[in-house]
Amino acid sequence: MSTNIRIALIDSDESIRFGRKLLLESQPNLRVVMESRGTQEDFIRIFEALIDVVVVDQRLAETKGSEFIEILRSKYSAPSKMPGVVLTSIFMTPELRLEALAAGAWDLVSQEEGAAKLLQQIPKAVNSAGEISSREVFALRKNSGEKRALDAMFSHRFNLLPESDLKIVELFGKVKSDRVIAETLEMPLKDVESKLRRILDGLGFATRAQLALALYENGYYRGR
Repeated sequence: MSTNIRIALIDSDESIRFGRKLLLESQPNLRVVMESRGTQEDFIRIFEALIDVVVVDQRLAETKGSEFIEILRSKYSAPSKMPGVVLTSIFMTPELRLEALAAGAWDLVSQEEGAAKLLQQIPKAVNSAGEISSREVFALRKNSGEKRALDAMFSHRFNLLPESDLKIVELFGKVKSDRVIAETLEMPLKDVESKLRRILDGLGFATRAQLALALYENGYYRGR
């Protein structure tokens, strides 16, 4: 028997929450165990309810969905342990998708893409399957034309990484797969995966997409 995925629905529109709950619970392994319009109390509730995936809309009662994700990430000493997060919105734009990824969302799903896309992304956000690649993140960022300020805190933490970690990050930034990184550095694949998770936590990131964006923004590696 498959294990149920425990979901938190965060949306300021009660009717949308109701419709999404019906949709999600029509699936045999999805269970909505928490609903909210988006308040400060949600962060504790998400932790206590052992949530697997947070589905949060960009329009909330007290803040934007992307800002909600950033606050949620800050509550975890190891950000990679944060539940998977799918940000939803009415429309899909490259700028909003970048905002979602930079905050720590698994990805952005718009109403235009339909219910099937949301149902597809939720299990992926739990299992870390099919995560957006560094290559795709670099292309998305390059094509956006958006200019962002350098992150001094990231640069400081990055420069404190040991040489062995820097080699892994360099290959990651050059869009090499985990398997290629393992072969290049003559390491077991599972060690590369665990080291990357530890690197993410040390840099304050929940996802690899965040790492890729930080590398791009700060001029370290952009797929070269």
